[in-house]
Amino acid sequence: MKKFSDLGIKVENTAFVGKKIDKDDVFDQEIVLHDYRVVEAKYKKDGCTHCLHLQIEIEGKMRVVFFTSNNMIRQIEQVAKEDLPRSTVIVNKDKKYSFT
Repeated sequence: MKKFSDLGIKVENTAFVGKKIDKDDVFDQEIVLHDYRVVEAKYKKDGCTHCLHLQIEIEGKMRVVFFTSNNMIRQIEQVAKEDLPRSTVIVNKDKKYSFT
């Protein structure tokens, strides 16, 4: 009998790895941004209808963090995936989040 693996089907892994980290634990710390995606938000907050999923490395560990921030989404959409990974700091100025 032929094996399924003989078909040579490759599946792109789109899952982020690592434990979820609270956004409050990443502010004002240098992180390495590895990947991102913008999806429809389950919970709309402060007029933001989308959620930003980030694959980051912090303190040498891979983590996933989520933001509902129009400002961060506008910034990240200007970054080509080919330009990652990149070092950055996420700042919280009066509940307006941004990359530096």
